[in-house]
Amino acid sequence: MNRIMKQQIKTFNYFLNALVQRFDPMQVICFGHHHTMDHLESFFTEKYTIGHCNYFLLLIIKAPASLSHALQEFANRNYDFGTITMLAHSPQAIVESLSLNNRFFSTVLSNGRSLYKKEVFALNVELAHTDSSFKKEAFHFNHHMQLADGFMGGASECMANAQYTICVFNLHQVVEQCCMALLYVFLDYRCSIHNIKRMLTLCCCFSSEPFKIFVSGSAHDSRLFGILVKSYSKSRYRTDFIVNATDAKELYSKVACLLEMTKQMGADRIARSI
Repeated sequence: MNRIMKQQIKTFNYFLNALVQRFDPMQVICFGHHHTMDHLESFFTEKYTIGHCNYFLLLIIKAPASLSHALQEFANRNYDFGTITMLAHSPQAIVESLSLNNRFFSTVLSNGRSLYKKEVFALNVELAHTDSSFKKEAFHFNHHMQLADGFMGGASECMANAQYTICVFNLHQVVEQCCMALLYVFLDYRCSIHNIKRMLTLCCCFSSEPFKIFVSGSAHDSRLFGILVKSYSKSRYRTDFIVNATDAKELYSKVACLLEMTKQMGADRIARSI
């Protein structure tokens, strides 16, 4: 296992060096990582150990909006020991967020592990004490839950009318709103990502339960989740994107589960802050 851990670290360091050379960030900060090991010994197969390590990184970088997709694609191609979820923001955006007493950036800058920083770069800002009342987070959580309920109602109506493709498009919106709500209430992070796979992966920095509703490791679940992810763009721009009744019903059940889980997780989080 020590050999596997060493290989993981070596692979990640190689990725980090390649990332810095390719995108020239001002700073890279790790705000979370998740290590898992799967070990099997059996009389019926060779024993094996497989390790996974997922990282959550904040990149302080110029022109982050135009680089966001390229950064994530780079991570997906160049790191195969798990997943790397990256958030990219400019120094100006971070300073502005800190001036508004943002808990996410204040916490990451105060407690995150700096993996790389340019010698000439320094983010000169005084970190304020964050507001612990959760009023802002609760407001945004409730707002996104209202939207999620509305889209779920639309999905239900489409299901009743056998409009399965439009139903799944609405289900995609429900997942997006649930993720936004969770990211607000747990991280105080305003997410501008529309890729629900990335959003659910980001949620794993505080809970993997929402992600596991859709990704269990089975090929069937992977296929279903692929339909849900693609529905955001394909249902609008492709006339040949069609979802059948069976797939729509299974996805409806999964998204309904996420919606209830989100409401419970958010309520518990807000209750703990009182």
